[in-house]
Amino acid sequence: MAEAGRVEEEDLVSKPDNVMVGVDGRVRVLDFGLSRGRGVGPRSQIAITRRNLADVGVTAAGSMLGTPAYMSPEQFRGDEADARSDQFGFCAAVWEGFYGRRPFHGGDVRELRTNVLAGKLVAPSADTRVPVRLRKILERGLSLAAGDRWPGMDALLAALAHDPQQARRRWAATGLAALAIGAVGYAGAAYRNAEVGACSGAADELAGVWDDPQRAAIDAAVRGTAAAYADTTLAATHAHLDGYRDGWISAHTAACEAHRRGSVSDSLFDRRMHCLRQRRAELAATVAVLQQTTAETVAQVAATAAGLPPLAACEDDARLMNDRPSPADPAVADAIEAGREALARARALARSHRYQDALAVLGPLQREVEKLGDLTLHAEVLHLFGDVTGSTLHGVEALKPLERAELLALEAGADTVAAAAISTWISNAGFGAGRPAEALAAGPRAWALVRRVGSPPVLAARLHHAIASVRFELGDADGSIAEYESALALLTRPGDLDRVPIVHDLVLTRCVAGRLDQARDLGEAELARLVESHGACHPDTAALRLALAQCETGGGRVEQALDHAEQSFVCLADTAPQLALRALSLVIGLLYQRNELAQVRRQLGRADPLLARVGDDPVLRVTFDMYRAQLAISDGHTAEAGRLLDALNAQLAANDGAKEYRALVESLLCKLALAEHDPTRALVHASRADALLPPSAPPQYRASLRFAHARALRAINDRAGASAGAEEAIADYEAAGPGFAAKADEIRRWLADPDAP
Repeated sequence: MAEAGRVEEEDLVSKPDNVMVGVDGRVRVLDFGLSRGRGVGPRSQIAITRRNLADVGVTAAGSMLGTPAYMSPEQFRGDEADARSDQFGFCAAVWEGFYGRRPFHGGDVRELRTNVLAGKLVAPSADTRVPVRLRKILERGLSLAAGDRWPGMDALLAALAHDPQQARRRWAATGLAALAIGAVGYAGAAYRNAEVGACSGAADELAGVWDDPQRAAIDAAVRGTAAAYADTTLAATHAHLDGYRDGWISAHTAACEAHRRGSVSDSLFDRRMHCLRQRRAELAATVAVLQQTTAETVAQVAATAAGLPPLAACEDDARLMNDRPSPADPAVADAIEAGREALARARALARSHRYQDALAVLGPLQREVEKLGDLTLHAEVLHLFGDVTGSTLHGVEALKPLERAELLALEAGADTVAAAAISTWISNAGFGAGRPAEALAAGPRAWALVRRVGSPPVLAARLHHAIASVRFELGDADGSIAEYESALALLTRPGDLDRVPIVHDLVLTRCVAGRLDQARDLGEAELARLVESHGACHPDTAALRLALAQCETGGGRVEQALDHAEQSFVCLADTAPQLALRALSLVIGLLYQRNELAQVRRQLGRADPLLARVGDDPVLRVTFDMYRAQLAISDGHTAEAGRLLDALNAQLAANDGAKEYRALVESLLCKLALAEHDPTRALVHASRADALLPPSAPPQYRASLRFAHARALRAINDRAGASAGAEEAIADYEAAGPGFAAKADEIRRWLADPDAP
């Protein structure tokens, strides 16, 4: 803004920011500090620009302390500012002085920006005593287009000072002069307050996100489930959310102070604040989902809170500067922000294992983000869609969105997203889609991406976990164990979210590899820790107990295995039906192993109400339908067994990744054909099962199949082939551990009796 009168330096006796008082007592308005955003002159103490909002009291979520309310439309657009921008700010301050409210409403900077750019003025109250002509003068100064404003400040002040009613001229002359001084003083005071308090309001941004009312709502929801582990779950959840809140406030304050000191550029500061706004949205979405906790989701409460995206990413300057800037079009920017908020909700739902709810959000969100052109956001949405799809046993369908997510992330330079996408692809391709060789071949590419982003421990551990599962599928138990051990070495904190499933899988893999003592040592140590930290009936505790039960099965300690499995079932039946059904499945498998068919029938009856609660869970439904078919064959109900197995075959045929399940169904069809005295058909099914069964299948599965095959060969009088197959089955049962010694003895008796069917 041009000077209101030339003032020599020696004439000044005080300098309260932009209000200069000369020795003659006259007040001069030298500079509102608004028009220097891109000027070539010296920078004011706090230059207000679109890229520098923190210096005038803007906090990470966009709330304002004052000064942004006087910014002109051109400044919000990032265009060049000039004296007409100062005129806009002056009129905004005078308007506030007249009416006691600002001319444009804005609960935060985004809302303020929208209203300013729309020229949406707040109407004065009906009882105002300010003359209409003064409002018209100020409205012109607040015009959206700079060219529609007053030609200059002289014209604006003259219009304000001119009062057609002589009696009021003195009021206008003195009142407007005071108002002008007050308005400028208000701006100067806002500057000083901003300088002092710009970085102190971060905690206020989390009001209504994570505070006492939100805490109380989550507590009520979790305790309302009557879960035995509610208190330990809430303690862990509070710790995670409190820690995240404190970290967010610290990161926001540090970024703001660094920017005020000038050690962080405007561009980098904007990106840090953008990242923190995203993290705030993630926290808000997580809290909202946790407030909807039910008996079916209470098991995941602490994990949902612990799985919030890391705040450290908002301090990774290299990554932030590699991100693409926000679009200039405010409508597009707002749409992207809304898309990120929806993505945050979908992530929280997925962490809570509410997969169908997450997919309901992600389906339409995919179509919306594709139109916006934000490649990183699009990649993140596709990655989550693929991850959730794979979690519902649709590994084949998960691959395409994951592949596209990686490509879009690479194009956007979002290497962390690309690394996460390829890691998830490896996991789904290797197990769910039945393509382990391809999955393993993708490992070097995935590691290159992980190393390029600095090998963050969680991301690296997840890649080790994915490759471990692939190596296990390929029959490389030792290689799988090495990968699991590398993953655990990266997760040094006992509370790490990824630690529990890795320990679980490592215990099972050590059991398969015959390292029973190592498996027990790890499993029992971790089990003791989980009982202490989570409670004896927490689902994580129960799941690990199930892994130990499977180890005891192979080790021949069937009674201990049954105790572990039954204890887990009792703990889980009310609050975690999926895990309860896993426990029940193990109990039934152990009873089959001991040929206790009456007990099998009773246990299958316990499954029905739980299956009704879990909804569409194909893994569990397939598992229990196979048990029913097996029982029907044993009972001689061949028609019922055939109906069940045909339905299972049709269901699994559409999923190329479910090869192990398909192999088990073919094995049961082989046994059904034998029960119906059709050895030729039995051999067809045995051959199909053998081709489908992956190398990673437990040896007892292969033993059962080989014995059925041997019986079919004997039925067609191929006694040499039958004997060879039976010997292989015995070897497989011996490899499965002492727990299967009775099964091996059963085959030996069959071999010794040439007339046995």
